[in-house]
Amino acid sequence: MSPHFDGTMELQTSSLQFAGSGLHAAMKELSDYWVALGNALDGLEPMVGEDLISQLIGGSYAAIREAADETLGSVMSGLHSFGTGVLQMDANCSSVDQGSIIDLGPETLA
Repeated sequence: MSPHFDGTMELQTSSLQFAGSGLHAAMKELSDYWVALGNALDGLEPMVGEDLISQLIGGSYAAIREAADETLGSVMSGLHSFGTGVLQMDANCSSVDQGSIIDLGPETLA
């Protein structure tokens, strides 16, 4: 990119496809790891005893885990949507390119 950006952008469909697919794959992998971590933590139950301090620790842990689930879920949803948008941009770009080729009409021989 030149130091004097003129407001135009060149879209390369192979880059868009790679980026969009990469975001989808990364979010799937992150989701799988998060579920596996949650399952591993669930396997450690019960993590706290019956005394008051243990109960407070357990309640704090549950609240932190719930907040983390919500936050990570929101991030993953946003990045998944962004990946979908990039793939849609690629589809739109390809559609416009195809339309431009069709508009040129049949090739004429010189």
